[in-house]
Amino acid sequence: MNITDTISEKMSDVFKPQRKFISVLLTTVMLIRGNVNFRNLSRYSVLSEKTYSGQFGNPSDFAEFDMIGTEMSVTPRTLMIATPDCSFIAGSGSRTYGLGRFYNGSRAEAEKGLEISELAVADVNYNTAHTVSAWQTPDPFSSGHTRTDRYVGHSVQDAPCMPPSVRYPAADGYHAENKSADGITDAGYHLISELGSDADSCRLCIPENRKIGADPESVTGKSA
Repeated sequence: MNITDTISEKMSDVFKPQRKFISVLLTTVMLIRGNVNFRNLSRYSVLSEKTYSGQFGNPSDFAEFDMIGTEMSVTPRTLMIATPDCSFIAGSGSRTYGLGRFYNGSRAEAEKGLEISELAVADVNYNTAHTVSAWQTPDPFSSGHTRTDRYVGHSVQDAPCMPPSVRYPAADGYHAENKSADGITDAGYHLISELGSDADSCRLCIPENRKIGADPESVTGKSA
């Protein structure tokens, strides 16, 4: 029994045919050459193209699969944080699902292609990351939802699949925007992010009844 079999045995509501499919699928994806599609998967495994198509019509909870795998590979006392982020994927075609203009970090500009929203947990002690789930971002003009709605919805929906100790997500400056930050905070998490250059921030208010002490500026201004 390999690691995928061990994890699938612990998953809820997964029957034997689906366990077999998950094991074959993940093993084949690691060995395959070229594009990962139903036809190519069938060339490198014992399952037919029709079987892959049918099984993907009844999707598995891969977020639960990743959660169990993470629990098996990390120590109970390790410090972990959530790390939501997006990745650009080159794509073209007239009927490709989700095709739109997305930010490509490697070029620092928006390009036509595909995007996936990724949710992972990072092990701070061992400098490793464990994927929780990945969603494809649809074209907002055809989906009726903004990209921020999709990013927040992803983080909130799959948050239960993160270790219970994770309370702090560390995200880039995009998530510091009010709509995204409020959505993550409402889910019970404390966002760590970098404010953009256009952030409307103000100085921390210091109460008048603060403890009386030496004025730092007067101490600095004294001559030796």
